[in-house]
Amino acid sequence: MKVLYITPDGVGKTSPQIKMAEFLRPRFDRLDLLIMGRSDISKLNQDWDAVFGAMEASVPFSYFVSQKLQLPIYSHWEWLPPFRLFGYNGGENPLQWGLREEHVASHYQNKGYYNKYNQIIKSAIASNISSCAGNICKEIAVKFSEDPIENCFIKYPSSPMPVDKDRNRIKEDYFITVSRLVPNKRVAEIAESVRLADLETTWVIVGDGPEKEIIREILKNSKTKLAFYSNTNGQKKFELLSKAKFQVSAWHGLPQLEASLVGTATINLEIPYIRELYGDSLIWAKNINKMSEKIRYFYGSSSKCREASNTLYEQATTNQLNINTLNQGADIIESKLRGLI
Repeated sequence: MKVLYITPDGVGKTSPQIKMAEFLRPRFDRLDLLIMGRSDISKLNQDWDAVFGAMEASVPFSYFVSQKLQLPIYSHWEWLPPFRLFGYNGGENPLQWGLREEHVASHYQNKGYYNKYNQIIKSAIASNISSCAGNICKEIAVKFSEDPIENCFIKYPSSPMPVDKDRNRIKEDYFITVSRLVPNKRVAEIAESVRLADLETTWVIVGDGPEKEIIREILKNSKTKLAFYSNTNGQKKFELLSKAKFQVSAWHGLPQLEASLVGTATINLEIPYIRELYGDSLIWAKNINKMSEKIRYFYGSSSKCREASNTLYEQATTNQLNINTLNQGADIIESKLRGLI
């Protein structure tokens, strides 16, 4: 079987989807990886049996390619739009999505997110088969589209889950966040919590994006210093995670698991989808004020941090989370693609 695998580019030119393509490749006669913005489809041998749109940003384009080449398509999407937490009764007005005025004045004008989400869901519905990363994702899409999306099943995120990492590194005087700095990741809200906690330490942020300057502004008079690491992946990221006292997180799916693999706990804003993945295995904070309290508490309690990290590690290594291993994720993708022909 010959597969065209389409995905967006990732931070540092890698991503979980790119890694999954490399992992899947030996299972097929040929798997051509097309990375949007980096690959040229005209330079590939266009004799595929099926198309796989591996991530929501690539789903509309993947569907277009499948129709042009008259090929069956399996589409996967994980993204929920900014109005995911606020409903969408405001329609195309971003101010009704809980966003700030400066977003409307910059890259959130022109109704971009609303239209993008609409294209993703319409393309997924029109695909031969689709999957999404959680029940909450599907429930919102069904309500939004007024379609039962019967071709969609739940496929949770996949992680390599490397268990060979050192979980006993000496902790240094900082805590960490691993995230792209875009509004829907809600790192600026974490910054408000960090400002309220006002600890004389360093907040390491592994990631980049348009929210960086907003985060700087929030913390400009804080005792807590900022250290940004852009385009940091692989061993360097794990090293930074392993030496952190703890991680603070919001709308991120895998950094919490990655932190536990190197002995670091995560304090997470209460977000329904992230709770769907992790259950009670994270340190949950219901709002900004509660997160600031937990930051102060866990900063002074290394034993409680270790205990929380061990809880998540045990659940991860005994298959109790709604997160797949690479093998489990690859088995699902392979079986669905083969079922198309």
